[in-house]
Amino acid sequence: MSIWDQLKKAPAGVPRSGLGRWFQLLEDRFMKLFWANFLWLLCMIPFLGCLFFALQAGDVLSAAGAGLFWVLAGPANTYLCFAAMQVVRGRPVWVRQDFIGCLRACGLRSMGFAALTGLLWGGLFWAVRLVLAVQGGLGLLYALAFLCDAFVLTGVTFFGHQQLAMLRLPFGAQLKNAFLLIFAGGARSFAAVAFLLAALGAGLCLYRYFVFVLLLGLPAVAVMTGSLIFYPVFARLFAADGQAPGGNSA
Repeated sequence: MSIWDQLKKAPAGVPRSGLGRWFQLLEDRFMKLFWANFLWLLCMIPFLGCLFFALQAGDVLSAAGAGLFWVLAGPANTYLCFAAMQVVRGRPVWVRQDFIGCLRACGLRSMGFAALTGLLWGGLFWAVRLVLAVQGGLGLLYALAFLCDAFVLTGVTFFGHQQLAMLRLPFGAQLKNAFLLIFAGGARSFAAVAFLLAALGAGLCLYRYFVFVLLLGLPAVAVMTGSLIFYPVFARLFAADGQAPGGNSA
């Protein structure tokens, strides 16, 4: 029996744990993740196009367009987090219905949250470009500072959209939780955020193949993996049998 078979095979109806659980989810629910990723990608194309031109040419207009389309794509990011959490929890994923539900229930709040994170991410990229232009390189201290900043922003972005997707809390409480959850979950929070930051960094380093990464559904797989790592903390801190944003059973 191969290592793959040992990891993914389990008696019918019996969930695995650890890496085996990841393989089991991927085998059983990949197509749901793929179509959720496809719908998310359709919403992200304008942002990704503007971001590409902004990074290549430093065009201010493209940068402004990237910021605007990032805000408009906020509900799509919330939806992707919701679909990933549904897969992790073994709940049904209704691709189109869940997307419409996210738009109706938390569309404006998702765009407001995206506006905040967009300003923070934009400030980080501007600072990196400024240091590179002035000094010609980052240096160890600057690199560590920017890495810590990116780590926190990755955690705030991920946990914030996850909060919007899964919990009905006041917007201020969701913002607060998005930051506190980076530290509240201990090793699991750290591992989930570190994995997502590493996935983002790998995507930027392999930008020539980024189109294939997007089309294959790997962003949804990455979000699902981060959700799977963090889910025991989420289940301990929050009610795990709540309602989906659109009112469907979560």
